[in-house]
Amino acid sequence: MPGIRQRQGPVHEALRVLAACIGSLRPRYPDINIIMDLKPEAKIADSGTLEVDLTSLFEAIGAEAAQAGAAYAILIDDMHSVEARQLSALIGALHRIAQRGLPVVMIGAGSQILRRRIGNAKPYAERMFEFVDLGG
Repeated sequence: MPGIRQRQGPVHEALRVLAACIGSLRPRYPDINIIMDLKPEAKIADSGTLEVDLTSLFEAIGAEAAQAGAAYAILIDDMHSVEARQLSALIGALHRIAQRGLPVVMIGAGSQILRRRIGNAKPYAERMFEFVDLGG
């Protein structure tokens, strides 16, 4: 992003947390290489444990959004296809964000099995979400 290097403060710090998270988890896709040209934030979102790092990342972004008087949204399509470990980490991170009252909303789409998969991932999770059947 042009000009991002000059920007200091919470947004820059949140991006450094993202850089730490990417560096520790090393996401890999067949034809995509994710690199952030920022010095990673030390000792935040760099444990290599998905749920811990994702929670730290969401907390950093949520805190920045709260400070700015804004919110952030996480949009996920085909949530029923998310691996169980990843779904559990996502739910755990969202639970922590809710406990802290940070301005976050997640909107996900998936097939009818999604509710069961969420309940299997974390027993308390079904109470965290509103499920709307859009038909089809």
